[in-house]
Amino acid sequence: MQEIFFDTNAGDWSGGYFLWFDSSKIDLSKIEGGPKDGMHVILVHDDGDPVFIEAVLFYSDEYMTWMGRPLRLLERPTSLR
Repeated sequence: MQEIFFDTNAGDWSGGYFLWFDSSKIDLSKIEGGPKDGMHVILVHDDGDPVFIEAVLFYSDEYMTWMGRPLRLLERPTSLR
């Protein structure tokens, strides 16, 4: 599963996290074939106390950016074990 940078403070009222940061865009560009609605990813925020969240990608026409809707909090993503 692709890891995408996010900021825990950058969400909307519906519970999605904005993926409009430069680091997020770089991570999204690494997805083979590009990001797609419904794709499962791992959102990663590391400011000294890392947070990993399994999420589903969706494109927001309202905000004109990719967003991640959280599914569950992870201890550590499988790729880092």
